Amino acid sequence: MMLAKHIKILLMLIIVIGCNSENPTFEYHPIVERIPYSSREDLILDINKNSDTSAETGRLIESLSNSSVLFIEKSESTLELLFDFQSSVFKSLNESRILILDTRKQVIYEYNLTDEKLSVLAEQGRGPSEIRFVNDIVIDGDKLLTVNSIGEYKVYDCSNTPCYYSKTYINEDIRPYSASIDNDRILIMGYSEEDAINRKNNEKVASLHWLDSDRVVDYSFGDLYDIRGEWMLLRPFTSGGVNHLTDNMVVQYFRMFPYIYIYENEEISKIYNVTNFLLSKLQFNNQSRSLRVNLDNWSSIRHLQVLDESRFIIEVANRIKVREGKQLGDIDWKTIHDYYLINYEKDYSYYLGNNDQENSLIKITSNHLIENRGDSLLVYNYKIEKR
Repeated sequence: MMLAKHIKILLMLIIVIGCNSENPTFEYHPIVERIPYSSREDLILDINKNSDTSAETGRLIESLSNSSVLFIEKSESTLELLFDFQSSVFKSLNESRILILDTRKQVIYEYNLTDEKLSVLAEQGRGPSEIRFVNDIVIDGDKLLTVNSIGEYKVYDCSNTPCYYSKTYINEDIRPYSASIDNDRILIMGYSEEDAINRKNNEKVASLHWLDSDRVVDYSFGDLYDIRGEWMLLRPFTSGGVNHLTDNMVVQYFRMFPYIYIYENEEISKIYNVTNFLLSKLQFNNQSRSLRVNLDNWSSIRHLQVLDESRFIIEVANRIKVREGKQLGDIDWKTIHDYYLINYEKDYSYYLGNNDQENSLIKITSNHLIENRGDSLLVYNYKIEKR
């Protein structure tokens, strides 16, 4: 009788185990509790829409001008659109020179507003002056630094027009997404793959890393999304950007999270929360270790542009369904781009407006507003109100 009971229990265990192996469990990421500093309610300040104005591009530029921050001058130049506007990164060297990285084609251009000339600085390839996997470019005085996902950094000298290739250095310790430069040190936003995968319980994994003059990791800080060793969760929840506000203050964001992080002397000091942010939920299959694309509405932080030591502008893209479907290809979407001005010294935010075009129609750099007119770009100079 006892033996029969034991056999019955064993058979039940086998059935349960068999069912579990055939029926995987799912998690939906991001899990809010795992987002960096999401529990620090004492540091979180909300960013709200204080206007519900829907602005077309021209009105949006007018709104930027009327924000008592930017003084926009008349258009300086018209540039033929030879690259993918939405996936390109724009950085101003000065009032007359703009650098453009087309992340899809892996080409870097320089546009000179004085003679309205577009030059190719680097194309895709493995040669010394060529680029691959580059997702960000950084301006350091008269130098251009490229940042790619395999830790290969290339320097171009921009003391003359156009810029030209100077040197390459490699640091494979960190998988970078973005960078900012302070004197001779480089601050990298990225992760150590080994640390992230091998993380132990309650062990923090850094998202920001100082490289010294020898391009070796000197010091790391800032939290990363807690992936619990699941490498599939690294890519979607670790990309974003980093910029310096002052010598000792840094602003950071992750594309898929609603937070803007302010660090002072490598310590988290303030967090801004975009209250209208639609948090994406990706379905993670515990058995196949795969992610499924979310078919709900979702938001992402597309860009952050520092204006001065206390203010910056963020662009938030909201992807909204306008026609339902069972598969991704059956759904019609529209994208609404919201623009916010944030003053972290005075703790206020100002909603600048939005547009409901499929693609973002303006790009903001430290010196220019670039407006997409379809087959060409209109470039505006702007100046910042001094306070």
